[in-house]
Amino acid sequence: MKGNSPLRLLVSLVVLVIGGCSTVSVQPPLGSSTEQKQHKERSNNYEIGREQVASIGEAVIRVKEFEVFETRAIDSDRVAPDRNFDGVCELPGPDLRFRGTKDKPFPIAGTTQANNATYRIIVVARNLSGESIGVALNADSGVAAGPCAHRTLLGWRLVGTAKFLSAGGPPIFSTPTRITRIVGQMAGPDNFELVYLGITRQSMSLLYREYTDQDFARPAFSQTLNYDLSDSDVIAFRKLRIRVIKAGNQDIRYVVTAN
Repeated sequence: MKGNSPLRLLVSLVVLVIGGCSTVSVQPPLGSSTEQKQHKERSNNYEIGREQVASIGEAVIRVKEFEVFETRAIDSDRVAPDRNFDGVCELPGPDLRFRGTKDKPFPIAGTTQANNATYRIIVVARNLSGESIGVALNADSGVAAGPCAHRTLLGWRLVGTAKFLSAGGPPIFSTPTRITRIVGQMAGPDNFELVYLGITRQSMSLLYREYTDQDFARPAFSQTLNYDLSDSDVIAFRKLRIRVIKAGNQDIRYVVTAN
């Protein structure tokens, strides 16, 4: 037992030296925040410049406008990597290995200033003593800055080196954003369709149906529109320009050139 005394003394000195390293001041994260916004979205059944076909009774043009309520929840107290990785903190004691999964977040302990740089410390594991082990990220780029971090009774201190093994290089960590979209009722006057009715000689007929923002199943207004294709193969409705390639008693082939 006496022969072990120098070794015990050396271990005690190492623990004392490590525990005596200066700690860094860590500011806790802000936590989660949310922002809400409302906007309109428009959906069409056509694409500019693409040839399309509509049978009699089908919509040549269908336009809907929706109100969209969007909530963005920003988790400022955690970050997630952009790829899977294996990592290791090379510490003065035993190395500590950890692993990350793409988009699975790590908690943020806080930010700190050290070596003329701003670091964001994320908790990646715990050591055998139950103390938190973290990695220092560059606060701007989200890339590991090099040092690991060790949470002791006195606070956080930067120590050792963090290394990563992943395809494509070290992972980049970013704040997760959760987006919730609620599509409301239709809004605005642009809720209509033009239905193909057929052609007699060179007179082509379309049925205009206008819908309210409450109901797209039953039109609030309808009107038959006639276009003389002997004058031009391009018909106009509001800002829409439709070039008729071929119109028959079964279907119409057309291209929307402008809206």
